[in-house]
Parts: sequence; structure tokens; C-alpha cells
Amino acid sequence: MTTRLPLFLVSLLSILLFAGAASAFELSTGYPKRTNTARSAPPPGLFDLAASDAGINRKDCFDAGQRWRFSLIDIPTDTTSVEIWARADATSCAPAAERSGTTEAKSPHCYRVAKLTAAQVDSGKEFELDNLSIVQAIDKKTNAESPLDAARVCKSDPMVPAEVHLHVLAFRGADVVGYTGGADSKPAEIDYVTLYDLAGPAAPTGLTTGAGEGLLTVKLNAKGAAPRDFKQYRAYCFHVAPKPASDAGASDAGASDAGA
Repeated sequence: MTTRLPLFLVSLLSILLFAGAASAFELSTGYPKRTNTARSAPPPGLFDLAASDAGINRKDCFDAGQRWRFSLIDIPTDTTSVEIWARADATSCAPAAERSGTTEAKSPHCYRVAKLTAAQVDSGKEFELDNLSIVQAIDKKTNAESPLDAARVCKSDPMVPAEVHLHVLAFRGADVVGYTGGADSKPAEIDYVTLYDLAGPAAPTGLTTGAGEGLLTVKLNAKGAAPRDFKQYRAYCFHVAPKPASDAGASDAGASDAGA
């Protein structure tokens, strides 16, 4: 038996299916991008924490000229602003209790990196973030509105490699678009993952030297050093000038002083 639907119902069903298939709030293809650096920005979902040319290192943190460039598509039509929040995991930053600077925040885990108007992030338009504000949000647990001091923020000790989730949220006034507080809420939120590693590799231990035939041998213990933290070890030597000959005065003929 074949069931036939009236034409207007078929048309209505097609419209609903098309609306349901519309793409969600997301990053434009090829974004984010890195500028003024050879380091990469992997596509969302393909980030490799072991990659040596990704993320933010100590030099990047001090480099004020570096920028992360983002671009968004399918921004909800009622969006009034877009905010970027950072945290150390993928947990949503949509609940106000997760975000610092809100009256509902109890134990905030998200810290704001940037706030932009809807016009600044209009579909396909680029906007930029700097390394310093990202690191400050995660490591210092401070919103980017505070003064940024590279000497304080980029201090490497005792920093360890840290995963960074940049949560891009679309807001309607003070509310996250699509977030109702329930388990079925679907906030307009993007989670982009990167990392920073501001601490250099640990110094080797057990360093010893020995003489070889025309060579100086160097032995060291590098156990525990992560291969992604360094490219190589280099050994340097420098010339030590001989101590000058002692002069005890007129009674010293110098015969016993070879100046060795």
C-alpha cells in the first residue's frame, strides 16, 4: 500500500528538514590561523598534543606581534556579542556559574579572553586573539580585562604543559544563545583545543667528562625528559688562562716557579 501526502505537507516537511539540516555555529574553514610565526594552528578535532610546532611556547608568549585569527560562520541571527572563554577542559562555559565575573559564579573555571560585538565577528569576518591573554586566563585565572604583563604572565617556573580549551560563546544580552540551563540545552558554543608549554626542558643530571684520544667525552643522564621538550643537547668548552707566576720579591730568583 502506498501512502501519498498532500503537496502542501510535502513542502512543509521539506522546509522542516532543510531547517534541521542547517549547519551549526562553527569556525570558518581553515581557521584559526597563526600570524607572524612558523608555529601551526591545527584544525579543530585534529590537535596533536605531541606536536612540537603547535600551541604556545615561552618565546611566543613574549612575542606581542603574534596573533591567532578566528572567523565564524552561521552566527545566530539574534547574537549581540561573542565572547571567548578559556579553561583547561572541554566542560561547557555556558553556565554562568562556570564563568568568572558573573554574579552566579561559585567556583569559576572559565576566564574571559575576549569580548566582541556582533558586528566585529560578522559571518566570515576575522578577529584576533593574542598569546598573552590566553595564557593569563589559564595560568593566572584572570580575565583579559586586567592589565597584561608579559614578565609576570610568561614566567615559566613552575609552569608545566597545559591543555587549553577556547570556548567561543554567542550571547544575546547577558544570556548564552540556546542555553536554557537544562540537560537538553544546546548553547551556541565552539570548543577549540590548543596548549601552552612555557617551561623549558629539565637540565640533565649526572654530568661527567673524560679524556679520550684527541676528544673530550661527555656523559649525562637525561631520563625523564620528554622528547618534545628539546631538539638536542650542546656541550661547550672554554679556555682557562694559566695563573700568573708568583713573585715573592728580590729574594725570589724564580727558579722554582715554572708558572704552570
